Amino acid sequence: MTVRAALGVLACLAAAGFGRPLHAAPASQPAAAAAETLACRPADGGDRMMFDPCPSTVPSKTELHLPMPGGRLELVFRRVEVPGAHFWCDRGRLVTMGNGSGNDPFAPVQKVPVAGAFPPGEGAENWFYYLGKYELTLGQAAAIAGDGDIDAGLRSILAGLDAARGQPEARQLAGWTREQLAANRTLALSHPARGLSLSEVQQLFERYNSWCYADRACLTVIANAATLDGAPGFLRLPTEIEWEHAARGGLPALRDRSYSRSQPYQQPADFHRYAVSRSEEGAPVADDDLVTGVRRIGGDRLPSPGGFFDILGNVQELSAGMFLTEMSQGKAGGITARGGSWQNDSSLLTYALRSEFRPYAWLPPANPSGVSLGEPSGLPTFAGPGRDPFTGIRPVVGSVNKPTTRFVRTVESLAAETATRGCRDVTPLGLSVRSLQAVAEEALRSSANTPPRSDRANALVAEVEQKLAAAHRRIAEENKQLCRMLMRAGSSVADNQIRFLLEALYFETAATELEASIRSGAVTLDDHARETLDTMGRRNGQSLRDFETEFTVYEDVVRQLAAVSDRDAACINDAHDDAAAYFASKGISDPIKTHSLRATRQHALSIIGGSLSPDDWRDQFMNLAREYRETH
Repeated sequence: MTVRAALGVLACLAAAGFGRPLHAAPASQPAAAAAETLACRPADGGDRMMFDPCPSTVPSKTELHLPMPGGRLELVFRRVEVPGAHFWCDRGRLVTMGNGSGNDPFAPVQKVPVAGAFPPGEGAENWFYYLGKYELTLGQAAAIAGDGDIDAGLRSILAGLDAARGQPEARQLAGWTREQLAANRTLALSHPARGLSLSEVQQLFERYNSWCYADRACLTVIANAATLDGAPGFLRLPTEIEWEHAARGGLPALRDRSYSRSQPYQQPADFHRYAVSRSEEGAPVADDDLVTGVRRIGGDRLPSPGGFFDILGNVQELSAGMFLTEMSQGKAGGITARGGSWQNDSSLLTYALRSEFRPYAWLPPANPSGVSLGEPSGLPTFAGPGRDPFTGIRPVVGSVNKPTTRFVRTVESLAAETATRGCRDVTPLGLSVRSLQAVAEEALRSSANTPPRSDRANALVAEVEQKLAAAHRRIAEENKQLCRMLMRAGSSVADNQIRFLLEALYFETAATELEASIRSGAVTLDDHARETLDTMGRRNGQSLRDFETEFTVYEDVVRQLAAVSDRDAACINDAHDDAAAYFASKGISDPIKTHSLRATRQHALSIIGGSLSPDDWRDQFMNLAREYRETH
């Protein structure tokens, strides 16, 4: 392989986004938003720097701008769509979230339903909500707290930090903030609002919502963009699911299959272009210096695929939920914060990272050496409401679920309709109902062994048996449809896995050939050659990581396929034959797709028979990729 050929590979990488300008749209941004650019303003950009330093070129389509008290600043939100136009049970709303690497016990991979706050308008297809484009800034928080008087708001916020005598980092943050305000007021006000107690955060939302509803201009914007059956939306903290769905790229990422990525960048070396972390900033590690690492919103970092800035790093962001040991279940603790902060190592900053914010702070009792850290009684000392200098806010515009009696009646009708169609069978509620049905069937079987019944009781039992039989027939038909859907989904993910492996093999082979040429003297080991080898190594590693991420999704889909089939091989085989017939009808003869479809059937059947393990599946994909590479 010559250097000319190697540079050709680099040209292809550059066309895919390698080496792009810092504030161009990232390569992972969905194709649907490709026409949009986000142009960041310089650090001395005036008031706009406090709320929208990177304006969108098409805000009318993607963003919601709400006025604020005082008239100087705005709140800027990005529209986030969820699959489906219905209030209930669109199957596409069941999405996979969590950490596929399995190294975080508090963020396991799990299926959760994501829902929107507002219905689609005329000509649209999907429900949606709005999430803050940036972390709420100190200037915005002060404008709310001071009813438009930023100075009054600052005094209130700083007084709260000063009062946290048992939390030295909070008081240090207050001092540092005053220094920054004196040095460059606009820059200081463009930093994230942080160090607030949970009650102060809720008070900010209440003050803003009350102001907006009383302000005609603000209410008009809300009424035109974010209402449910006439009820206007309101600011609140996002749920964990809303936050992670938006962070992963939302509906466009589901469509282009980038949703499973755990970070917005594809090359580890690109981390610093998207997130602020002390491990990448060469920052000091002394505890008394930690409050200084956070950057202004937007900063000089690229947005996530959905157009959100500082979604990872900088400050972690409070959610509306208690910290459960898993996202959707488990022991309840403090409040969940998402996205990590400047304190986190870059390797930990993923969309799945979940942190716990303590609503209250305390000092521990005296330690064994006798040095008193709290009360000498051995009891912890209360240090006031919890304040963390690395915890901030990213608001969401949400809605109520029962805006009017008329709407409630409509929803009740829809609930009955969807139940008869069986479309809720795959939702958590539907799966629970199936479990209840199994209990009912067991009770019915037990009743057959009781003493003779009356004619009326026999008639009731017969009626129940008929209804159960009808339900079984309906569930069997639904299962067939689910088997078909999951078979196609599994083969599609398997197809991705093989192609990722082929890509990894390509870069591995190309690098081996170039190294051989260098050893033989056919190619000079200059800067171009070194850069080519480095790039090939990174692309090989990224392809292997993408394979592992897709494999986690694949394993989940195949296990679901085995589960919905009720361990019935016929359902799996029929689904395979149906998908094969579909490929044939479309003239699709790609051997990779054929292999992927066969593998999905084999692996689902292996769960039933216990013949293969997921490690065996992984080895099979590796072998398939090698065989394909050797023969093509």
